[in-house]
Amino acid sequence: MNRKPKLLLIYLLLFLFNQSFISSNSVFAYVDDHGNDTSTATLIQIGQEIEGMIDAAGDVDYFKFIPSLSGYYSIESTGSTNVVGGLFNDINNNIKSDNDSGYGSNFYMACYLESNKCYYVRASNYSYSGTGAYGIKLTQLPDDYRNEPNLGGVVPVDNETSGNLDYPCDIDCFKFTTINAGPYIIESTGLIDLYGSLTNVSGSSVPTYYANDISSIDKNFRIKVTLAANTIYNVYVRHNSVDKDATGIGAYTLKVITGVDDHGNNSALSTNLILNQEIPGNIETGGDIDYFKFVPGTSGYYAFESSGSTDVEGRLYDSLNSLIASDSSYGIGNNFDIVKYLESNKTYYLRVIHYLSSGIGVYGIKVTSLMDDYRNEFENASSVVIGSQTNGEINYVGDFDIFKFTTQVTGPYIIQSSGTTNLTGSITNTVGSSISAYIQNDINSTDKNFKIAVTLEANKTYYVQVRHNNGGDRDNPGTGRYSLSVSNGSDDHGNSIMSATYFEIGQDTQGNIETGGDIDYFKFVPNASGYYGFESTGSTNVDGWLYDYLNTVIASDSSYGIGNNFSIIKYLEANKTYYLRVAHSLSSGIGTYVIKVTSLADDYRNEFENASSVVIGSQANGEINYTGDIDVLRFTTQSSGTYVIQSSGTTDLIGTLTNAAGSSVSATIQNNISSTDKNFRITATLEANKTYCVLVRHNNGGDKDAPGTGVYSLTVMF
Repeated sequence: MNRKPKLLLIYLLLFLFNQSFISSNSVFAYVDDHGNDTSTATLIQIGQEIEGMIDAAGDVDYFKFIPSLSGYYSIESTGSTNVVGGLFNDINNNIKSDNDSGYGSNFYMACYLESNKCYYVRASNYSYSGTGAYGIKLTQLPDDYRNEPNLGGVVPVDNETSGNLDYPCDIDCFKFTTINAGPYIIESTGLIDLYGSLTNVSGSSVPTYYANDISSIDKNFRIKVTLAANTIYNVYVRHNSVDKDATGIGAYTLKVITGVDDHGNNSALSTNLILNQEIPGNIETGGDIDYFKFVPGTSGYYAFESSGSTDVEGRLYDSLNSLIASDSSYGIGNNFDIVKYLESNKTYYLRVIHYLSSGIGVYGIKVTSLMDDYRNEFENASSVVIGSQTNGEINYVGDFDIFKFTTQVTGPYIIQSSGTTNLTGSITNTVGSSISAYIQNDINSTDKNFKIAVTLEANKTYYVQVRHNNGGDRDNPGTGRYSLSVSNGSDDHGNSIMSATYFEIGQDTQGNIETGGDIDYFKFVPNASGYYGFESTGSTNVDGWLYDYLNTVIASDSSYGIGNNFSIIKYLEANKTYYLRVAHSLSSGIGTYVIKVTSLADDYRNEFENASSVVIGSQANGEINYTGDIDVLRFTTQSSGTYVIQSSGTTDLIGTLTNAAGSSVSATIQNNISSTDKNFRITATLEANKTYCVLVRHNNGGDKDAPGTGVYSLTVMF
């Protein structure tokens, strides 16, 4: 019997079974209802609604249409699926996008389209993984005014124009041209809830006072604004809501009215101010400016101040329209208060604006003549004699008196007030720059006078400013009489090497930084060459500088002593003169201190050029003799290879390897050989016939707050 037909039948049945199994367990590619790009977009007609389906995660559906007439069209989705829409032109540039301006979570786009051009709509789910059915609808819209600037309607100034919001999210654009500079009011009337905005011809917003709802029941808008003359502006009118769920349509009226301005907007139109007479003012519109003019009959100080609850700013100009003073808040509350010395029979202008560019409100303005015993300017400062007393008075809130004096000698000076008035003082040089000084604004809890202690140069002029401690704000007024004195202070030690105080080894020498900027100099001549320690003690934070006889700094420190004191260690030569300069760490600081110089024993020098030699393979004994001591030892190799430099003993040490010039050498350094062995071990590959230096110091460093000394041994092994 021929078995081939039977085998073929079996193979065919197995194949069909496998295909059936695969079909029941496989994912088939879905059929997409609309194309995924512009080339496969589905055509939609005006007024037609097409059903769509986001079939799978990431699915995108494209539609296209060609309007036969230019005009406004709406493209919107319908249904319960949250879809996002994008509108593209014929070269695939996105011209509008939306995701939920339609009903519910649907998109809604209204746009002006040109006839006989192809446009595309792209629909996708708001969530990349989302799917669902939706509808797409295209509608032609009626519109009385275009939505774009310079293409809308024209509204004449001091006239009104009727308009209509024809469809949800409709925007009507109007333009008007001003005739005169000044205030304008743009407002709507009608029964629908409207929103208005104002821009210049380039589309930039204009600062305005804006009321979206004229009242709780009148939902029209009102814009108050100050505008330039002969200029075109755009007004946009739309419903207060831009979502189809809440937006409305309907008729309205728009009018642009020339406003009334109580005071001119420039110096040429300014209102005259009369001394001691308050004049009412009104910032009627956003951006409104009010100008006032004042001509004083006598030279002197005058105060210009505003009153009322409106937050206004004042700026004072001279006859050339140059700004000479300004303020926004030194008056009572948020009012301004400007005080300035004015010359008689000259014209000055006061410019008043709202603190907010869009703010409006009423205010009062008043100018008052002020009595003042001393001028407030550096160039008009009154002279005081050193060693004498001068009487003065803070005559009005914000008054400050300026005095000047000329020193005869370099040294400390004390400038001090007396009396019952709470005062603040400051000192400057001839160009008005502050000088480092110790200033005590309250001498004690009951004495509210100031005291300035300062070191000054000879034959220089300095200025003292005296004012009330409450400052110049009328909410916290302060006036009163006082006396001022300038006197020479005392100095315990000279301020230069020429007047340095001599001090000796082991002797505690008292010092005092009496004034801000005070410097104390000391002189020391060692009998023997060696290391010496210069240190300060006490609670005053002082710095030290050590100079040689040529007045060159050779060492300095600020904090290696105990606490904030300095500690300087240096090798000095016998019978040569050295100078120690002491100053407070703060340029304005004062306080007492003690200094002391001590001779230090040292087994090895601290400098590379004076390093002591050690023999390779032998042991050298040494000691960290004092806090901050460093022993520098050197050795010369005979062969290239690996060398081990190691310390031994109970002292906690750190080692460093350098070449003869002091530059670091590549090496493996173990600063603690083990948890109990605090010695160091240095392993390095070195060249033959070269000299190397080993620096040995205590692990605690050189700060006397963590002292460290002790004996050790050092070996260099090859």
